[in-house]
Amino acid sequence: MTSKRSLTHLFFVLVSIAAATTIYSPPCLADGGDEGPDDRTTKSSLLYPSSQAAPDKPLDRVTNDGLDKIKAFYQKTLGPYDLIRSFESGGEFRKGFTVVYRVRYKGQTGGEPSEFASLEVTIPDSTGFKQKVMGSEYILPEPFTALQRLIDRYGHTQSDYDKLFAQYQWLRYVQYWDPASDGPMIPHKYHEKVFGPTPKQAPKKKEGDEATKADLKKKQKEMQALKESGDVAAMMALAQQMQEQAGQTGAGQQANEMMQQQLEGMQKDSWNEWVACLKEMAAAARWVSLRYSATSNWWLGDFWK
Repeated sequence: MTSKRSLTHLFFVLVSIAAATTIYSPPCLADGGDEGPDDRTTKSSLLYPSSQAAPDKPLDRVTNDGLDKIKAFYQKTLGPYDLIRSFESGGEFRKGFTVVYRVRYKGQTGGEPSEFASLEVTIPDSTGFKQKVMGSEYILPEPFTALQRLIDRYGHTQSDYDKLFAQYQWLRYVQYWDPASDGPMIPHKYHEKVFGPTPKQAPKKKEGDEATKADLKKKQKEMQALKESGDVAAMMALAQQMQEQAGQTGAGQQANEMMQQQLEGMQKDSWNEWVACLKEMAAAARWVSLRYSATSNWWLGDFWK
C-alpha cells in the first residue's frame, strides 16, 4: 500500500514539474532564438499623455488632439522593426492608423518580426457616413428634433434654429465621450427634465387587474365581430369603453401618467433646456479614440508606461 502511494505521489510531482516547465520556459524558435528579444526590439512605449481613460479601462482612452499630433508623438517611439499602418474600419465609419510594435528574438536569423503590441488611433469618418448611409442628413440627436418642433412657437424662428445647427451639427458624428461625463446619455437626461422621469420599475398591479385583462380579451372578440358587421358607431363606443377600462389597471395608470407628462412637455417652451443639452454634449465630446492592446510577455512586464 505504501509503495503504491509513493509511486502515485512521484507521478504527480513529475507531472507538476513538466507543466511548470511548459508554462514558464521561453519559446524555442525554429532557428534557435530562445533568449528573448534582441537589443533593437522596442521594450516599452508611453501612453499618450493628453488622454483620458475610464477608471476600469485604462487602456481605452480618448482625446481631442489631432491625428497628426498623436502620430508624430508615437513616431518618436518606433524602433527599427515597428511600423504605422492605415486603419480600415469596415462598416464602423472610423478612420485613422495603427501603431504596430514588433519583436525579433536573439538568434533569430530569418522571417518577418513578430507583432506583439499595438495601438489603434481612430476618429469618426463623417465623410464615409454621409456617402454610404441613405438619409444620413435626417439622422439627428434629440436636441435638434426637439428644437425643430419649437420653430415658430414662443418666438423661436427658423433662423434661430439654423444658427444652432450650424454651431453644433458636428455632434451628429461624435462616437467618443469624456469618461467623466454622462456621454451619450446626456440627451436622455434633458429629455427627463422636459418630459418627466422615465419609470424605473414595472407598474404595480392593482386588485382586479387580472379580471379586467380577461374581460378586455372578450371585448376584443366583440370588436372583431363589430368590424365584420361594419357597425362603426358601436365599434367607437366599445373602443372608448375598453380604453377607460384599461386605464384603470396598474399598467394603464402608469401609461396615462407618462402620456400626460409627454403632453405637458410638448406644451413647454423647452428651447433653453435643449440649447443647454447641446452645450453639455459639445463639452463632453471627444474626437479621437486610442485603444491599446493588453500586452504581457514572458520577457517583459507591462509594455505601456
